[in-house]
Amino acid sequence: MKSLLIRLILEQDICIAIVQSYSYLTKAKIMENQQWEIIASERDSKKLAGFGFFRHNCAATLNTTRQNPKGIISKIMDTDVISEFRLLLPEYFTQVIKTEDGAVYELKEHSFKQYIDKYSDAV
Repeated sequence: MKSLLIRLILEQDICIAIVQSYSYLTKAKIMENQQWEIIASERDSKKLAGFGFFRHNCAATLNTTRQNPKGIISKIMDTDVISEFRLLLPEYFTQVIKTEDGAVYELKEHSFKQYIDKYSDAV
């Protein structure tokens, strides 16, 4: 069954970004794994309740490279959600960062960076 997670989030007008990251087996950068994640602002956590988003910043359970920055919640994407994202990519998303370690995609009409910056200044 095809995922509708991203469509449901978009229908609620929640600003998100998609992060694709690589983990490497060796220092020679031989790729071991690719991970996809949806990130959102913690201020939208009530709207995202039930979608499986977490803060991922408990130092006791995660190593520091896996922790989210303050104010960010995230959800690891499974293969169905990745497929849904790939279908929605041309219409809704634009790639804003691409490095050897991964990529970040933002909504075309709603920059995640600007959204986060807007509310971090208000605190």
